Amino acid sequence: MKLLPILALLLSALPTFARLGETKAECEKRYGKPALTLDTGEDVFEKDGIQITVTYLKGKAASIGFTKLNRDLELTDAERKTLLKANAGNSEWEPTPLDGNDTLRWERADKQAIAIYILTSKDLVINTADFAKHLREAREKETPKLDGF
Repeated sequence: MKLLPILALLLSALPTFARLGETKAECEKRYGKPALTLDTGEDVFEKDGIQITVTYLKGKAASIGFTKLNRDLELTDAERKTLLKANAGNSEWEPTPLDGNDTLRWERADKQAIAIYILTSKDLVINTADFAKHLREAREKETPKLDGF
């Protein structure tokens, strides 16, 4: 019986941030009701001084953005590592070449997710591979055809 309080304490120390693949109900169970739901269907939560923006694809969290509520502060290296680990699934994150001087990038070893930390805006965004594909396809549809120019 003495083990239960210790186990409860250990479990409460685990990161409680959204994870890729969670449903809206699971995200709400983790955070409570969203502070805001955007017209696009994205939910914006606030937890422990961090704003979490969740975009759903086919009913599951497919993109999660993390930023400090105090925009003057950036996510620390330890916070970024914790958030990446929480979204690693059964895989590991591997650093990938930078897109430029203002971003840090990672890709999961299983190729099912990518993460980008934008130094200028202090945002960490984690996307599933399906969501990245969805964004590419949406951009291609929106790109005007410039045949004949």
